[in-house]
Amino acid sequence: MVDWDYYRSIFPVTHNQAYFMTAGAGPIPTPVLDAISDRYKKLSIHGGEIFQANLEMVERCRQEVAKLINAESEDIAFIPNVSFGMNALSSALPVQTNLIIPADEFPSSIIPWRKAGHEINLIPFSPDLQSNIRTALTSTVSLVTSYVQYSSGYRINLDELGHNKKNDDAMFAVNGTQAIGVFPLDVKQSKIDVLLCACHKWMFCGEGIAFLYINPKFFKKLNPSIIGWRSSPYAMQMSIYESRLYESARVFEIGWSNMTIFAGFEKSLEIISTIGIKNITARITTLMDRLVVGLKNYAIPTISIDNTQHRSGIILLGPFDNLDSLLLKLREHNILVTKRGNGVRVAIHFYNNEADIDHLLHVLRS
Repeated sequence: MVDWDYYRSIFPVTHNQAYFMTAGAGPIPTPVLDAISDRYKKLSIHGGEIFQANLEMVERCRQEVAKLINAESEDIAFIPNVSFGMNALSSALPVQTNLIIPADEFPSSIIPWRKAGHEINLIPFSPDLQSNIRTALTSTVSLVTSYVQYSSGYRINLDELGHNKKNDDAMFAVNGTQAIGVFPLDVKQSKIDVLLCACHKWMFCGEGIAFLYINPKFFKKLNPSIIGWRSSPYAMQMSIYESRLYESARVFEIGWSNMTIFAGFEKSLEIISTIGIKNITARITTLMDRLVVGLKNYAIPTISIDNTQHRSGIILLGPFDNLDSLLLKLREHNILVTKRGNGVRVAIHFYNNEADIDHLLHVLRS
């Protein structure tokens, strides 16, 4: 049995407030903060002497991420953020592509594709988003979608879409930022070609790290235009004449990374692995169910679609005519949420508890 009280205790952000802002910023737990601080101390004392240890740390993180999504470690690249990954990918496709993308996607999943000249068809948000995407998946279109939508919290059934792809030449790209680390994802089972994820939110490792997975068969279709000195398996030779590049996602790992954040990332991956994704999913589902029941009982409106099959750790409440006043009232009661449009976004992680949910409901009701 998971000791949820213990895991709550290692997140200082929970000690004096109900924190529901994970979808925007994941707070750093004490063990992650300690790992980051320790790495800075080592850098201060040993300097470049820890160079090899840094490389080994990155490879351990790569292996753990691969386990998390059921991929091979050589198909994982670490990148600074999802926007970088989307730009790298959109510029690497040799031909312009006809894309379908949900209309309520986060901008980083849309803007780079539009700038690169790809044709974009937006699928409006509705209770039938899943079936509308499935219907639009003809043999000539590719799909870019989030696993969980950042605003509404709508969770896509990736397995269904992956198995309904009509053409192996079409691309199935997923932004997993709002789900990986809390909901299971299997790139092989879902037949995902490309997966990107920013790790500073639900994986609570600190800012400045994301990862990119590319299916090796799909990678053969790409012509990478964004490369750097670490894009080669022979990078440590420091040769300007070595032209051989990685034939995998790692070609996009172009330069030196923020190794301090990797120290935190390794610890956050350890915490997630120790608890287990199934336990995390169950915990979040239980807390979200409690919130949804309370919202219905108190007739508090929601913008998010109330469908358990597509429920996640995010729910959008509203619309509210007195939104700014409501946000101020919540803050006065030490409840931290996020304003999205004319609604209130609530993001629930495993470090929340029943008291957080009940406190939120009490203030909303009043």
